[in-house]
Amino acid sequence: MTQFPQHPIMLNSTQNPRVKSWSSLLEKKGRDKTGMFLAEGIHLVQETLRAGLEISAVVYDAERGVPEELAAALARLPEARISRPLPV
Repeated sequence: MTQFPQHPIMLNSTQNPRVKSWSSLLEKKGRDKTGMFLAEGIHLVQETLRAGLEISAVVYDAERGVPEELAAALARLPEARISRPLPV
């Protein structure tokens, strides 16, 4: 696994506001309210990238790094399409 080339933000608590907002996306009400969704897993993130949708965050295990299958594709995205990845 390679490391994504941006500076990650470490999240160490499920009480973190970002984690809470992502948790809300597990329910239809949260997705309808924000217009956002979770793409969990390599395949769904790849499909999101192929569809040209905006990526607001990539969350991954800091010890493992960004999966090879995603690292190159994410590195090629213009800054406007992705914020910093967030290890968990």
